[in-house]
Amino acid sequence: CSKVWSEFKSDPFWVCCKVASFGAYHDSGAQLGDAYRSLCKPWPFDIEQDLKCPVFVFQGAGDYDMGSSAPHVPNFLKQ
Repeated sequence: CSKVWSEFKSDPFWVCCKVASFGAYHDSGAQLGDAYRSLCKPWPFDIEQDLKCPVFVFQGAGDYDMGSSAPHVPNFLKQ
């Protein structure tokens, strides 16, 4: 962890990205709202009619937000 932190803090690009990302957290209920709208009830969209572009859904090995690393989301969606 300290090696990664050293690399991160020495790169102005990543430090600026991180600082800029904090501006998005002004609504404390936003992430919970996103989870509720996308995981906890049916989508209000007709995907075949509304989406006209390719869509790719993937999970990275380090994707741990909201317990979204496999197998948590696939198991949840199977319920």
